[in-house]
Amino acid sequence: FSAAPLRESQIHTMAARIAERRREHWKMAAAMERKKRADARMAMASKLERDDTSMHPTRTFPATSAERTRASLPNPSESSDSCDDHGSCVINGVGGNLRPSTPKQLDSQQPRIRPTKSVPVSGAFEEKDSDSEESSGRRRRCGDSRFRRESDSPIQDRGDISPYSPGSSEGVFASTPGRIPLPPARPRATQMRFLEELSEHLHSMKSLSNRKAMDKVKDVSEVVFQIVDFRQDGIVDRGELSTFTRTVGDHCPMWSPTSCSFAVVDKFGDRQICPKELCVYLQNAYRQLGKRKFIAQMGLITSVVPARDAPEDIFAELRDGPGCVIYDTEERGITISQLQALVEHMEKRCDAEEWCDENEMSPTFKSRLHPKPTKLHETDPTAVNLYHIVDMVIRPATKRRCCSWVEYIAKGPQPPHWFVSHYWGDAVAHFVACLAQHSLDRELPPDTMYWVCAYANNQWDLAYELCESPASSSFRRAMERSLGTVTVLDPDAVCFNRIWCCYEIWFSIVDRFDEPYHYDMYTYGEAGPCGITDGCAAADLKYEYPVDAKRQREMKFPLQLCRRALSTRLQDASASRSADKNMILNCISRSHRLDVEPPEEHEEYEKLNRILAGQVSHAIWGTALEAGEDMEPYLDALCKCDLPTLELTFDSSQHVADSDVAQLSKSIGLGLKELLLDFSHCALISDQALYAIADRLQVPAALRRLSLSFMVNARRKNPVTDEGLKALGAAIPDTISSFALNLYGCHTVSDDGIQPLLAAMPSGLEYLDLSFAFNEQISCETVFRLPPVMAGLRELKLNFHYCQRALTDEALQALGQAIPSTLDTLHLDLRYGEQLTSSAVRDLFRMIKERAPDLRDFFVNCNHCILLTDAAVPAVLPSKLVRLRIGFGFCTRLSPVAVKTLARAMNDEIGELAFDFSDCCDAIPVLSAFQDLIDELPLKLQRIELTLMGLNAACTQDIEEAVKSALAPRGALVFISRPRP
Repeated sequence: FSAAPLRESQIHTMAARIAERRREHWKMAAAMERKKRADARMAMASKLERDDTSMHPTRTFPATSAERTRASLPNPSESSDSCDDHGSCVINGVGGNLRPSTPKQLDSQQPRIRPTKSVPVSGAFEEKDSDSEESSGRRRRCGDSRFRRESDSPIQDRGDISPYSPGSSEGVFASTPGRIPLPPARPRATQMRFLEELSEHLHSMKSLSNRKAMDKVKDVSEVVFQIVDFRQDGIVDRGELSTFTRTVGDHCPMWSPTSCSFAVVDKFGDRQICPKELCVYLQNAYRQLGKRKFIAQMGLITSVVPARDAPEDIFAELRDGPGCVIYDTEERGITISQLQALVEHMEKRCDAEEWCDENEMSPTFKSRLHPKPTKLHETDPTAVNLYHIVDMVIRPATKRRCCSWVEYIAKGPQPPHWFVSHYWGDAVAHFVACLAQHSLDRELPPDTMYWVCAYANNQWDLAYELCESPASSSFRRAMERSLGTVTVLDPDAVCFNRIWCCYEIWFSIVDRFDEPYHYDMYTYGEAGPCGITDGCAAADLKYEYPVDAKRQREMKFPLQLCRRALSTRLQDASASRSADKNMILNCISRSHRLDVEPPEEHEEYEKLNRILAGQVSHAIWGTALEAGEDMEPYLDALCKCDLPTLELTFDSSQHVADSDVAQLSKSIGLGLKELLLDFSHCALISDQALYAIADRLQVPAALRRLSLSFMVNARRKNPVTDEGLKALGAAIPDTISSFALNLYGCHTVSDDGIQPLLAAMPSGLEYLDLSFAFNEQISCETVFRLPPVMAGLRELKLNFHYCQRALTDEALQALGQAIPSTLDTLHLDLRYGEQLTSSAVRDLFRMIKERAPDLRDFFVNCNHCILLTDAAVPAVLPSKLVRLRIGFGFCTRLSPVAVKTLARAMNDEIGELAFDFSDCCDAIPVLSAFQDLIDELPLKLQRIELTLMGLNAACTQDIEEAVKSALAPRGALVFISRPRP
């Protein structure tokens, strides 16, 4: 080792020696590899010969594949006449499709032994040969037709019959006259044995480290090689690989014809694949995919490759195909129809197989009291809970694939819309019924996905799904992808005492408190499935008063479950493992370490307890009051919660009184932003209720919305008066941007109480809804006080139904001149305005058109305005209208000309249209007038409603048929009000 630098000649000499030694090493390794292959083929052929002697008593020459293998090996003692000029063996005049047998050709095809490197699975795993000239020459020789094996021909040349098809016993490998007979088809028991062995290897890989799992890939590759090598001759040719990839590749990307092409797997370039080459391919795939994805894709082989000898698949009815691979657990939602199919399957098997409760985690497990397990089929199929479903259905069905239930039945990813929090001990049939009812109440489409942990998580790899922190678990990721959470309560409300369920509730109502995230609760009660929704559901919005519909729907919810929610304490929740409880409590308390002992008390714990109790109290307050419950616990929960929205309806309640409102007003806290109370038809409500509410209105720091309803009832003893309105006006905070007051039928209210209230309206008001219907005490002076309030409004709704003193031409003139340019929605109820003239109404329409150019929703009801003529009908309307409703019913001075005028005034942007022309025209002219209306219908119209009371039935029928035929191509909805009998 001289310190002097080497000369260039010395460097070239050393490089030449290294290259020579490398070539000798390659030759020696290639010889050993060829000998190993030959021994393996001979051993396999001998085994087949022993197994198939009884099946094939007579054979043509050569009798076995072992003899063909021996014929393909080079023999130095063999004369040169036994081979043609190109080295192809000739046996009794028949040219065999065997490998070149001369020593020169064998040396030219020796494989290159060098370390493999990982490449992407989606591309080719093949390495580029550095000696391109030698490699290309070898490939040209192997590509010569005289050296081509018959089995290397395309699969179409052999009938395009898959060896994996259940209807074929031999498939593409059946013997053909004129060819050397091929080995018989694989015995029926062999395919199933290989699939089960593959499943066992995949199961064992889950618990291994990455390094040991990589070593396990060798065992997996051996089993996969046996599955692909359908001829069992120790090698895989192009036809076998092509058939396998076409069968599996559509469902498994790793085995697609592009990723797993013959050129990619054939590392040695000898136009045949040995077990070592397939092992190299799978090892590279493992490096790129990782252990979890590799196991998922390999597991699909057990579902895609059919085993003709396999027992009947009792789960076949639950899926449409072989399943899929969904890497992200949060995208494994499940539909209602898939859950209902599972329930039907469960009920059918439960009776037939006499399921027994042998799960110690199940609440019905009685092995400690009775040696014989409880027979579920002797009680009721609804006693089957999720513990039993996992043991009887999910794990047996997914055992071979080691996958989740959703991956087993789905065709692709199913991102969730709703997250489901529940207790596994609840009956599965009741659980599915609750979710179906939730879907109906919310009017969700059939493809809505619910994320249920038992079906989404891989029951064979729960450690991965749960992770080391709840913040990174599959539960948290699924909730972040969802629109809301549905808690399905069991009859004993055990869900509120389970730590994982409490964590899900904490995330839903505490961690996402300021976000538009819904939290619903459902259970299966005596009257069937029922629930409490966060706000009004879609089914409630169909009614005129959605809040009342919501209260009626939620009255079926059991009050005992609500009482359990009031007493819920997060810190007292239980867990199957104490480590889970410590981890979750530390996560909720924002601790830096999750493996330490959590604090016994924390503000975050109490925050969840308060909000959960407050939301339940808020939802069930009216029902509890009607049932005569002690309201102190509910009031205490509301006061501690400090909800941002307090929306309660007591419509037609005979129990709520001023004292109850005084108690309820104590729950108005600092964080309240919306206060909506409905005391319609409550006979025991008076000014005292308004005084109690007014005293607390200054408490919230940012109250934005205030809505109060005191609709009159004949049984009311102490109606609201002007004094109560004055107190309310004096207490309205400046932060109010939306104000609604319903004084329908309150004849004791006059201008003296309403005018101070209007004067107290804040300047930033954007929404105003006032109803003074059937109040003869209100005059046009009240209307004159509206212009200052209307400045800057976006929505204005005024109801002066039967307020004859207020409905004058001067009042309409003042109202029209005060229309703000910012107005988007305008509703005016002018029914029974017997003093209104056509000119005043026409001028109102004109001013609305000029002053509110961006108006999109316009409703005017002029029914029973007996002085109106055709001149009152507007000739022009705002150009951006999307929704138009106009009523001229019972205006007897109108003619069919009014219908034609209104038809020409509409624009093509209108999507919803409603007209009322009851009792205003003769029958025969109306038909022709409505024909003009039909011809002028807007192009974007999707809904039309016509009220034609007073017309004869035949005329109404003709109009309905004409409208439906005109709108049928658009799919628009048509509603025609029938005439009175």
